[in-house]
Amino acid sequence: MQIAELMMMELFGDSDVESFSDTSSDGHDDAFSIYSGHAVSILSNLEDSMGKIDDFLSFERSFVHGDIVCSIGNPAGQMGRIMKVEMLVDLENVFGTVIKDVQSDRLLRLGSIMAGDHVVHGPWLGTVEKVVDKVSVLFDDGTKFEIMATDKSKLLPLSPNLLDDMLCPYHPGQRVKVLPMGSLPSGWLCGISKKNQNEGTVISVEVGFVYVDWVSSAMVGVGNPFPPPSHEQDPENLTLLSWFSAANFQLGDWCILAKKSESGRQRGFVSKLDEVFSIVKKQIWVDVMWQDGCCSTGVDSHALSPVNVINAHDFFPDQFVMEKTSPDDPIVSTIRRWGVVKSVDANEQIVKVKWRSTTGDGKDLGDREVDETVSAYELVEHPDFSLNIGDIVFRSDTSTLRMTACSACWSDYQEYFLSCIGNVVGFKDGDIEVQWASGVTTEV
Repeated sequence: MQIAELMMMELFGDSDVESFSDTSSDGHDDAFSIYSGHAVSILSNLEDSMGKIDDFLSFERSFVHGDIVCSIGNPAGQMGRIMKVEMLVDLENVFGTVIKDVQSDRLLRLGSIMAGDHVVHGPWLGTVEKVVDKVSVLFDDGTKFEIMATDKSKLLPLSPNLLDDMLCPYHPGQRVKVLPMGSLPSGWLCGISKKNQNEGTVISVEVGFVYVDWVSSAMVGVGNPFPPPSHEQDPENLTLLSWFSAANFQLGDWCILAKKSESGRQRGFVSKLDEVFSIVKKQIWVDVMWQDGCCSTGVDSHALSPVNVINAHDFFPDQFVMEKTSPDDPIVSTIRRWGVVKSVDANEQIVKVKWRSTTGDGKDLGDREVDETVSAYELVEHPDFSLNIGDIVFRSDTSTLRMTACSACWSDYQEYFLSCIGNVVGFKDGDIEVQWASGVTTEV
């Protein structure tokens, strides 16, 4: 058999190749006339496929708040910092329904808490290590059963996972088999448990409990009277420390098209499969604060390129800096100045700084703040205020924390600590904007 026929068998199958062989000849012209139409079709399909791949890669260019970028049109020019992100997405559910141009702030994650999330409990900040689902199953005779999916070998899917997501092994509408367990009757919601009854349909999935690695406390150095909470936690006792979650969705992510409640809490379960969508396309526009202090709004992400290497003398507006001094000069180091960058001339490597302190004690100058233009090589980043958008911070008023801890019980002041742990969300006039776990944003 000729090589061309072997190739065509791979592409079209034996029956098609046989029909082609009946009219084949040894001449190249004849061979071309036989396969030309199909070759054009192949190339056309390949072109469409490549176009889809290009679309995928194009819309995968994502940025988050705080990223450093440059203009694709002038990559050697000044850099900028992403200050705001807006995203439009196209959604498709497992039934093929497509919804286009949806604002990402209308999307909710499938679970209210997921592995990797930062959570707050009292004065403690933790990272979620593992989430255990609580699955409700409706058996064929109408009885209902609720099970914690701690051991997935006890809850076996009988039908494929339509979401095809390892993070979401169960979903409403899925057929499952519940294997016998010693504590089986305790999870029964209604109806009578039958010995041989073990197959049913998932009707809802929500977060059952989570395992948390406690990282730090807002009362470190104050004399914390409260030890870390237990490793296993009820999600109702945790506050999610989320920042700019609407900008963090990726292609292929499963989500719910809904709105947050007035309290700002996300719904923690899925009750209908047709409510669940996958992100199939996204478009991103950003606001950029450039080094010269100018701000560009609504910039298409395709016009920007990420900057992965930042030099020690690359500075940005609202960045905290200190005067560079020689460690061998004790006199100069005692009057080391610190301030806030106002603007940068990236070509000339000069920086306009508003000095906030000119004394070794670090006290603010108040109304006597001084503006000065200096060489970028005369500055270093302030070691105590090296912050970027999205960083987690603690309120440093330790005297208030100590007084509160001594005068109140756990339940009384637990809410108070939600205003002591937060994320940096911006910079303004030399101050830091923080969104606290309570949801309130303040300047500090």
